[in-house]
Amino acid sequence: MEIRAAVFDIKVTCNAYEGFNKESASEQREALEVLGNTIKGDLLKNGVDDVKIKGYFTEQLESDKRDMKFFEVNEPYSALIKARTKEKAMQIYTDTVADDDGNLSNEITEVTDLFSAICHSRTVDHDGKQLSANEVFEQLTNDEEMLLSMDRSLQ
Repeated sequence: MEIRAAVFDIKVTCNAYEGFNKESASEQREALEVLGNTIKGDLLKNGVDDVKIKGYFTEQLESDKRDMKFFEVNEPYSALIKARTKEKAMQIYTDTVADDDGNLSNEITEVTDLFSAICHSRTVDHDGKQLSANEVFEQLTNDEEMLLSMDRSLQ
């Protein structure tokens, strides 16, 4: 079977020049059109047969919004936490799992997204039922800082 067509929805995030958001809508659209055409040209040069651009839009992101990170604690009780900072992860741990016995700062470690996905895919709920793939995906990708899983002896 030969693949005849493939469709990709590509989102591009870029840092605009200072003052971009103060420009008129038509100037913003023109700048994004230039960016889109540059990307289109690069794709065509690299073997893509056809590129159709659906539209351009701008979105202002919160400047203090940081990427989520994942943290693991093994002692005194295990936990997997999603937070923007180590400090926030420690707060979530002490609020939901156990008090800090003075070693939490040493026990909490940042782990990779992949490691977190594998660990969280093995999480079971309060009834002992494994989380569905949709639940795991939603919890890993939403914008909420949260406890993903904790030591089963505490449930």
